[in-house]
Amino acid sequence: MPIMNPKPRLDDLPEHVRAAFANTGLLSLPKVAKLIGMHPQTLTALAVAGKVSWRQKGLGASRPRRAFTVDDVARLWHTMRRGPVVGPDNRSPR
Repeated sequence: MPIMNPKPRLDDLPEHVRAAFANTGLLSLPKVAKLIGMHPQTLTALAVAGKVSWRQKGLGASRPRRAFTVDDVARLWHTMRRGPVVGPDNRSPR
């Protein structure tokens, strides 16, 4: 039986991303957005929509502080590199 959620590969992440996680387990949303070249509002929207996994840092309920592990960033990185998913008519399902 295949593993449903395998650990993402880290060896093909850019060196600057791996170096940023060298001494820490979590990075804040603004830092991750800068590392991967994405606008912070875009990353926030993906996190709110549930398309990116993240961890809550602190106890805020109305405005949670989002933080990311290296595995979260690796999953996002691999999704970004695969490109949009298109259907048989060459249109995006979104």
